[in-house]
Amino acid sequence: MSNTFYSAQSVLKNYVTDNGYTVTQQSMYFSGAKYSKMWVVEKNGVTSLLCCQRTRTMFEIFGYNSDYSEIFRTSFDYADVNTPPLAVESPAE
Repeated sequence: MSNTFYSAQSVLKNYVTDNGYTVTQQSMYFSGAKYSKMWVVEKNGVTSLLCCQRTRTMFEIFGYNSDYSEIFRTSFDYADVNTPPLAVESPAE
C-alpha cells in the first residue's frame, strides 16, 4: 500500500479541475493543512469554494455564491474503495 498524503489543497485542486472551474484567486489565510479556499469564475451561481479536512481521509467541499450563501456541499472519503483515486501529492509540494 502506498503512503498517500491528502491535503485540502490537493483535494480542492482536483475538484476544481474535474468540474471545470477556473480559479481567479486563492486565499492564503484559509490555505493550510486543513483548509483551502478558492474564488472561481461564476459557474451555476458558485463564485468561491472551500475545502475542509475533517479526518485524514475525509474532506468536505462547500460552494458559495457572491453573497457568501451556501449553494452546495459535497464530501469525499478517500478511505472508501468506491472513491475515485486522487493525484498523490507529497507533503513537500
